[in-house]
Amino acid sequence: GISSSLQWFGEVGVIYHLRVGGLGQEVGDFGLTIDTFTPVANDQCPDAISVSSDGFIIASTLDSTVPDVPYCGYYVDNSPGVWYYVDGEDKGVRASTCSPRTSVYAVLEVFTGSCDQLYCVTSGMDDYN
Repeated sequence: GISSSLQWFGEVGVIYHLRVGGLGQEVGDFGLTIDTFTPVANDQCPDAISVSSDGFIIASTLDSTVPDVPYCGYYVDNSPGVWYYVDGEDKGVRASTCSPRTSVYAVLEVFTGSCDQLYCVTSGMDDYN
């Protein structure tokens, strides 16, 4: 079967109700694991980490939470992610997750504006083989 995994930042004193169901009319057995983690430092826009325009980063979205971001070409509103920022330097900028280190079907989204009011510039999904 197909499994699901969700991550979010749980606030103290807030009760979260989880519903497990099948896709469409599917019914059957499942296993459910619940655990906690400490989110990575840059899992929210205000905590973005600066990267140089000639840099390479090895990181993970594993312990990140689901950010509240505007639509930017792909529906990834339930997908955990991490944030970085780069100065455009009045040049073309290319970002890619095409690397042997990439183990997820990665979605890249580029925004301008403040973290309170983000505007989509472009987005894409790399198909690295």
